[in-house]
Amino acid sequence: MASIALTTSAPQQTVNTFIYLLIHYYLKMAGRVTAQPIDMNNFGNTFSTLDTEHFIRMYQCNEGCCGPKSLVIVNDKRIIVRREEASICCCLGGAHIDSAIFMRDIQLLREYRGQSNESCFTTIVIIVTCTWPLLLFSQCCGDQAKMLEIKGGFGSELLKFKAEEMKIAADELSSIILPLKS
Repeated sequence: MASIALTTSAPQQTVNTFIYLLIHYYLKMAGRVTAQPIDMNNFGNTFSTLDTEHFIRMYQCNEGCCGPKSLVIVNDKRIIVRREEASICCCLGGAHIDSAIFMRDIQLLREYRGQSNESCFTTIVIIVTCTWPLLLFSQCCGDQAKMLEIKGGFGSELLKFKAEEMKIAADELSSIILPLKS
């Protein structure tokens, strides 16, 4: 039985090498894309980032699969917020409130802890109405939220962040507000 030797010509080896390098380069570069660019004038809020403002960061907090949602856009002059209420059906969005807060008007930042009697009352209602499985499910699939209260001439606003991003957001806001106060 004769053996068949597979040989490739020089042009074929060049093509194979080129294809190998092209695939290798594509796979190497594919891992570098981490997020799509954000269009700051199309994030679903009444207020958009103006041409004179510089985008700094966007924070999203989703409490549970169908729970309340919060989107906070921080730029060098304003905080743009969209709060969306929990929806009855996961496929429908809840009612929302959009707001814009000017950095120069903020006088106080503080972590908001809420009132303990509300959580006790809420717990009793959840047990009596047998909705505790929904609460358990929402805690498993959502973000743990922390609230930052900001006060100024406009009154008081509560901003919701993921628990692990709260300190970053508070430090970031402080570093923007502090130069405006001197």
